[in-house]
Amino acid sequence: MRHKILKIIGLVLIIFVLLFNLGKFIRTRLISIGLSKGKIVFHSLVDGDYEIYTMNINGTGLKQLTKNRETVTNSATDANPSFSSDGEKIVFTSWRQTDDQEIIRDQRGRAIGEGTSPNPTSDIYIMDSNGKNQTPLTYHSRISLDPKFSPDGKWIVFYKLTDGRRYTRIIDSKGLNQRIFNYGFYHFSPDGKRIYNTFESELSVLDLDRDTNKKLTNILSSEKVGDFQQLPREFIADFAISPDEKKIVLVVKDRSQDMRLYPETLIFYIMNINGSGVEEIYRFTDPTDASPIILRIRYSPDGRYVAFLSDFIRNSKLDKNIYLLNMENRKLTNLTEGEGIRQTRLRTIIDFDFTPDSQKIFFIADIWPKNMRRALFFHKLKGLAKYILFRIRMPIYDNKYTCTIDIDGSNYRRIAKLPDGSELGSFSDFIHWQE
Repeated sequence: MRHKILKIIGLVLIIFVLLFNLGKFIRTRLISIGLSKGKIVFHSLVDGDYEIYTMNINGTGLKQLTKNRETVTNSATDANPSFSSDGEKIVFTSWRQTDDQEIIRDQRGRAIGEGTSPNPTSDIYIMDSNGKNQTPLTYHSRISLDPKFSPDGKWIVFYKLTDGRRYTRIIDSKGLNQRIFNYGFYHFSPDGKRIYNTFESELSVLDLDRDTNKKLTNILSSEKVGDFQQLPREFIADFAISPDEKKIVLVVKDRSQDMRLYPETLIFYIMNINGSGVEEIYRFTDPTDASPIILRIRYSPDGRYVAFLSDFIRNSKLDKNIYLLNMENRKLTNLTEGEGIRQTRLRTIIDFDFTPDSQKIFFIADIWPKNMRRALFFHKLKGLAKYILFRIRMPIYDNKYTCTIDIDGSNYRRIAKLPDGSELGSFSDFIHWQE
């Protein structure tokens, strides 16, 4: 009798698992209807320390790429991943080279010896998109962060902290021919041969073959503001290059005369690629006198729109939204302020991109659950079990999802959840759209 009861219980469990997986399979196929195929890269604390993962945007195909037990005595952090434009390579930051001995590898990833560093360091690594051939491009370079490929895959740009200052550095994909510039915003030309940049405050273009940096604009005020720091009143907050490399949309941050007073303004300009024909197209302020901060700006693939992610500082809190600027009628739309999306308890937006057809915005968002107490209880219960069984600590609770919304602000869809503790690279190409 007891044997029959166990068989029935086992059969019920098997049926439950099969139905659960069938329901999950059907849901995945339903949410994938009409959705462009894409893969995202991110780092996550889900296994106890930061590792790099890839995942299809519909939640399938989760793959861990790094297992950072590369030091002799300690584990290390792998973070800030970014795709090459063809999706074949990933660059990332790794803290494998610490003051402990670390394993030095050749270009094929083979261990060739051990090295030491007197100070904790982070270095730039490159690997195949399947996690193979992990190779350092810099060695014991102190703090190097946020690597990003050129469109042709020949160059990598990253930031490095030296003597308390941040510099922009460019190296080739083999870790050679390094060049050093002042810190600033930058974007590659579509062919990867030029870097449009703010390394010298105004907008310039760097020809990588000729190693020449040509100034394109002269629009910033020389006036200073602030009682103590005397910072420039205007500075370039970011810019975007049209897909045909004929136009540039430039965003200038205009501080108030007294930095303690609001509002501050984002001024949008459009110009020809050579810096001529500068025209102001929009002034972005907030009716509640909050201070706007632009975090990311992108041109749509068809060149008809510019979208940007912005924070407003309201009562010491950040309020992130995605805005769409129509380049034909110069109309600005807040895509993420609608009642439908706000009812989902959206907490913050992390990053975004246009879909290849320019008809949707794909974004990563942290979304509160409907019942936070219940969610936290199960999170802690899962964390306790994970620690007892595997001695792995759970990250702080989050609830990040891949999402889409149409460019008119309608048809918001929450698609798939990322692993706990997941983050994107600060300046990364976090998504690769597949044909």
